[in-house]
Amino acid sequence: MHRRAAVESDLPAIVEIYNAAIPGRMATADTEPVSVESRHVWFREHAPGSRPLWVMESAGAIVGWLSFQSFYGRPAYHATAEISVYVSPAQQRHGTGRQLLQEAIRRGPALGLTTLVGYIFAHNIPSLTLFEGCDFRRWGHLPRIAELDGVERDLVIVGRRLEVQKGREPAPIIRGVHHAQITVARGAEAQAREFYCTLLGLSEVQKPAALQDRGGFWLQVGDRQVHVGIEDGVDRQASKAHVAYAVSDLAGWRARLQAHGIVIQDGIPIPGLARFEFRDPFGNRIEFIEPPA
Repeated sequence: MHRRAAVESDLPAIVEIYNAAIPGRMATADTEPVSVESRHVWFREHAPGSRPLWVMESAGAIVGWLSFQSFYGRPAYHATAEISVYVSPAQQRHGTGRQLLQEAIRRGPALGLTTLVGYIFAHNIPSLTLFEGCDFRRWGHLPRIAELDGVERDLVIVGRRLEVQKGREPAPIIRGVHHAQITVARGAEAQAREFYCTLLGLSEVQKPAALQDRGGFWLQVGDRQVHVGIEDGVDRQASKAHVAYAVSDLAGWRARLQAHGIVIQDGIPIPGLARFEFRDPFGNRIEFIEPPA
């Protein structure tokens, strides 16, 4: 992928990506598609040397964009910019947004910026995860400030200070865990959905279109995900690798699982943690942990 400064002829692609985010009611407060004509003034408000607009290209097509905009429009905020990132649906969860955001962090000081801020709906977990994974912090919470399809939504303000020493590039940092992956045998997807979605109560989230032909499915677990992939010829019973889920009412879970024929194994005691282990119907090791109240 290649990042470059946007030109005005890119507006149709930029608007198409933006409009694709509107129906999901997560990424923007617009409720109807915008026109290319309505965005020319917005485009011209950007300046390459201070408030740039970048696009990310892949195989000659624009797959994402990032905008720097002045914060609040007052001179005292000249070193602060609001960041907006949008990625085409087919390119989401491929690292495009992260690459754009990391480049904004790296290039920010050269643009005369000391602070970046973003406005994200509180139910937009993927975007909050992206920004927090790049060391943005939650600086504000505005409850029920927006209404989307009759539902009141909260807005989170995230921010990050840019404190890069002159002449030094920021060191790459692992910010956290994005997702874990487990596998089941081919043909076991329906049984896996029954176990993870029905018995364990996890929510399935849509996989990107580009990955759907690989089979499997993705689960949302809090603000992280577990990806269930397809893999044959693996003895999962022989592996210690596992996912540990933080739960409440561990005793209730023990009774529920045992009622469905799951064999529970108590782990080695750890002070301050109640826990047990079991195997899913496909041999994957699972640990349930109840943190102290």
